[in-house]
Amino acid sequence: MNILHKNFGVVWSWSEIAKQLFKELQEHNFTSEHSNINTDMEEYDVILLQQITLLKTIHKSYYNKTIVRLGGNKTFNDEGRNMEELKEQMRQCFAVIATNKFLYDIAITANPNTFLIPNGLNLDDWSVIKKIPKTFTVGFVGNISHPSYRDYKGYDFVEQACKELNIPLKTALYGNGQIPHNQMREKFYSEISCLVHPTKGEGNSNVIMESLSVGIPVITTKEAGFHGEMLEDNENVLFCERTVESVKKCIEKLRNDKELYHRLKMNGRKFAEEYHDIKKIAKQYDFLFQACYEENKNKGIQKEQGRNKMIVKVIKEIYENGLRIVGSVFETTEERARQLKGYVIPLEQQEEQQVKAVVEPHKDKMIKESDVKKEEDNNLVCDVCGFKAKSKIGLIAHTRKHKDKK
Repeated sequence: MNILHKNFGVVWSWSEIAKQLFKELQEHNFTSEHSNINTDMEEYDVILLQQITLLKTIHKSYYNKTIVRLGGNKTFNDEGRNMEELKEQMRQCFAVIATNKFLYDIAITANPNTFLIPNGLNLDDWSVIKKIPKTFTVGFVGNISHPSYRDYKGYDFVEQACKELNIPLKTALYGNGQIPHNQMREKFYSEISCLVHPTKGEGNSNVIMESLSVGIPVITTKEAGFHGEMLEDNENVLFCERTVESVKKCIEKLRNDKELYHRLKMNGRKFAEEYHDIKKIAKQYDFLFQACYEENKNKGIQKEQGRNKMIVKVIKEIYENGLRIVGSVFETTEERARQLKGYVIPLEQQEEQQVKAVVEPHKDKMIKESDVKKEEDNNLVCDVCGFKAKSKIGLIAHTRKHKDKK
C-alpha cells in the first residue's frame, strides 16, 4: 500500500511520533512530504494529513482517500476559524483521527468514521529512569520562540516559581541548541525530578507522554488535552492552575512527599503502557489504512461495473409507513445491487422483460432505493451486544473489540 504523509516538516512533536509509527508499519510504503510540495496524488492509495489545516493543500477529489488528524485544540479554539467549513471538510474525508475527547466530540458530529487515537512511543526505548537527581530539579519542554507560544505553554509561571523556590530549572527548547529527540531521555529526562507543563491547551502532549513513559512525575493543567481528560489528580499527575502560586504549591508538594512522588512515578508509567504503546497505536492506524484502501479499491472497480442498469426484486421484508413490502421490483445500477446484496436479487433477462411489461405503467408505485437503504442502515447493529453503529467501518471497529477480548 502506498501512503502519502503530508506534514509541516518541523523536526518536533508529531514528526518524531510519525517516524516511530511508520517503523512499526514497514509493510506499507510511506512517503513523507512537506505541506508546500505539490505531488501527483493519483499514485497513492491513502493520504494521511498531520493536521486538518493541510486539507487546503490537496484537491477535493482526493478527500475520499484522506485520513486527517486533529492534533491540537487550538485549531478549534481560535475565534477566527470557520467551524462549519472545518466540519464540512471533515465530512468529506474518509476518516478523522482525534487525539483527545474534546476533538472527538467535534469531529464525530461531522464524520461517523471518527476515532480517538492518542500518540505513542516505543516504550522499550523510553523505559523508566530509576536514578533520581540528588538535587530536586524542575524540567520544562516547549517551543517558546514567539511571545504567544511562550504564554500558551506557561513558561513564565514555571520560571518565576523556580526562582522563588530557589529550585534549579532545566529546559529543552525548540530551536537553536535543541536536544535531538533520540537523546532526550538521557540528556534531559534523566536530569530532572519532575516536568511542569502549565499549558493553555493541548491535543495530546508529547512531552507529558514522554515524562509518563520514563517515570518522571508530571505537573500540568486540566486543559492539557488527552492527559487533562484522562489522568487522575494525585494518582498519576498533579493538576495546577496557571498561576505562579499554584505551580509553586505543586512543586513543593511533590518535593516534600516521597510517597506521592513514588505513586506518580509508578502510575504514570502504567498509564503510558495502557495508552501510549506505539505497537497498539500502530495497529489502530493500520486498521484505518486498510479500511480506506479497501473502500476506494472497491469504488474503483464498481465505478466501471456499476454503470449498467438492471432490474432487481426485493426478497427481504421491508416495513415502510406501516406497510409490509416484499416482492417489489425496481431498476437500479449493478453497483447499488451489490450494496443491497441480501435484500434484493437480480431478475433474469426473460423475467425482466415480463416484469417491465407489468411495472412500466406503475413506476410511481414502485419501491424506491432510498426505502431499501433505510432498512440497510438499520442493520448496522452488533450481533453480540446490540450496539448500533453509524457506519460500516464503525461496526467493523466495534466488533473487533469483541474478537480481541476472546
